[in-house]
Amino acid sequence: MKHLYLLLTLLALCSSPKMYSQETFPTEVSLKGTVTDFNNQPIKGASVYVDSAKTRTTTNRKGIFKINIKPETELLTVFSDDYGIVSIEFNGEKELSFKYPQNAKPISEENLSLLGFVVSVSGKQDANNYADYATVYDILKAKFRQVRVNGTKITIAKGPNTYSGNSDPLIVVNGVPTTNLTSIPTSEIKSIQVIQAGSEAAEYGLRGVNGVLVIILKK
Repeated sequence: MKHLYLLLTLLALCSSPKMYSQETFPTEVSLKGTVTDFNNQPIKGASVYVDSAKTRTTTNRKGIFKINIKPETELLTVFSDDYGIVSIEFNGEKELSFKYPQNAKPISEENLSLLGFVVSVSGKQDANNYADYATVYDILKAKFRQVRVNGTKITIAKGPNTYSGNSDPLIVVNGVPTTNLTSIPTSEIKSIQVIQAGSEAAEYGLRGVNGVLVIILKK
């Protein structure tokens, strides 16, 4: 009977809420940021730095980024080639707005490193994460062997046929033909498909004779 009493007492203590009332702290904070110029126009393609270290996160076409950071983070910075940097102290906010002043001055990433920023992203790149790369052209060079990139000039390896006297492939972004890839933030890209001239490109008619580059953006 005595042993039964001791057992019941131990069970009661173990099931007491006080035994498990431990305060928990989040390991990461989900942050949404908005980056605009002095006219409140969104800035796309701006890089996000956490405590002066570059991340793979960039703003989308609406000037918005989302990132998970540690609660002990002290400083958040956004960097744009055209506008320079803006920094905000982090105090656990879930949303932050970065607005460049009217007198914002451009700064190169090289000079940014002279200010103490770490401009290279450490860690292994995710093979499925296009945001690991700075531009669409970098993605094409790294991931697609059949694509040749020279500056902003793109050619798709295939036969000698050309259309309209050039070797430019048809580029389709979300179903719309385009010639400008420089304005697409890599963080917005969902998928990239390269179609070499042949039966798959036939549905595009003469426009696809030099191959087709199909890009789908995230919604």
